[in-house]
Amino acid sequence: MKEKGEKLSYRLEEAFELLGVNRSAGYGLMRDGKLETFKLGKRRFVTRKAAEKCVELLVRESQWKAA
Repeated sequence: MKEKGEKLSYRLEEAFELLGVNRSAGYGLMRDGKLETFKLGKRRFVTRKAAEKCVELLVRESQWKAA
């Protein structure tokens, strides 16, 4: 369950900040299918779960490349 004040979804800019990436890198993650988004009206959002999944994927990739 979510804690009080914890958002379930983020605007793209917020999600990129949460992930610690700049706008260009964030759009690259989306383009490469590593960051899932959804659209609501004209705005695009990222769920907390999708952001966490993206980080896990990037960690696994970096560990695989380091081995």
